[in-house]
Amino acid sequence: MEKAIRILILGVLVFIAGCGERNEADVAGPFRLLGRFQTRGWPFDVAVGDTVAVVADDEAGAAIVDIRNPVAMDTFYTLPATGYNYRVTLCILSVENGVFGPYNPTTGGPPLYHLTNGTFANGGFRNSGEVYKMELLSKPDTLQLFVGDKTPSDGFAGFTLARVTDHWDEIDFLQSYNAGGHKMYGFALSGDLAALCFDELGVVTRNWRTSQDIIWVDTPGGAHDAVWVGNYIYVADYGNGVQVIDATTPATAHIVASVMPPGSSRLDRIAADAGYLFVLDANDGIYIIDISTPNSPQYLQLIETPAPNAVVAKGGKVYVADSYSGLLVYGRG
Repeated sequence: MEKAIRILILGVLVFIAGCGERNEADVAGPFRLLGRFQTRGWPFDVAVGDTVAVVADDEAGAAIVDIRNPVAMDTFYTLPATGYNYRVTLCILSVENGVFGPYNPTTGGPPLYHLTNGTFANGGFRNSGEVYKMELLSKPDTLQLFVGDKTPSDGFAGFTLARVTDHWDEIDFLQSYNAGGHKMYGFALSGDLAALCFDELGVVTRNWRTSQDIIWVDTPGGAHDAVWVGNYIYVADYGNGVQVIDATTPATAHIVASVMPPGSSRLDRIAADAGYLFVLDANDGIYIIDISTPNSPQYLQLIETPAPNAVVAKGGKVYVADSYSGLLVYGRG
């Protein structure tokens, strides 16, 4: 009953906020809805493997979802939220090592849990203030966890976790970096390089192993997230569309193109797969951009969703965590 009331309230708020502003979905586009799964809570994030996804389900905890058949998705189990005002707003997943981690903005983390049954596996990183994005590089018995934190004193950080018998311990603090009081949002990784997004300053490319800045690239808007595809960095530049940075030579990286999807105003998150960008706009949904010609992006389609929080693209499918609609899966029709 409580969730039904909250859904009704959210629906009214979405309608009011969107009157005269929201775009209509491009039904002629190639991507269509394959499946939808309504979780128990309010999805804020999703981490995706080949057959399983972990959904950060806010006050309902973390949902481990079987995604083998998008038409008939269901939960394997739910890791319930515990404690006062406990929420799960971000998550990581390593199918290779059989663990996942839910991030709680109140107590930090994420601690690690065994994927098969949800039992505690220790691990995780020290408490952070306002984590915006997490990315995990997984190798057998080793995890490298990277974090973008909006708290001005925190910024970008990396950690190495290693398996010790049946649990995980932090064995190395790779680095931390902040830009003198400016808020950092998302980031993108390519080998030893990281593209860090600062709302007011643009994007800095940095060697995270040597802790050296390579070059700053000012963007016209507020850089909120990035994805690295080949030699190009694609930046979700909030109110100024997607900026394309040619980083073929990292020391001379520069903007070579941009695209402003019609009606977009709050580009927050970005993902890429199979020659397409998937850019989340908090007002409208997911804008799809064709990057088959990397330095000449072309707007293709809008997938309209009411309250999107996260987008992941993998294996020809697009996964959207939406507070109102649950876990949505899209693919080419």
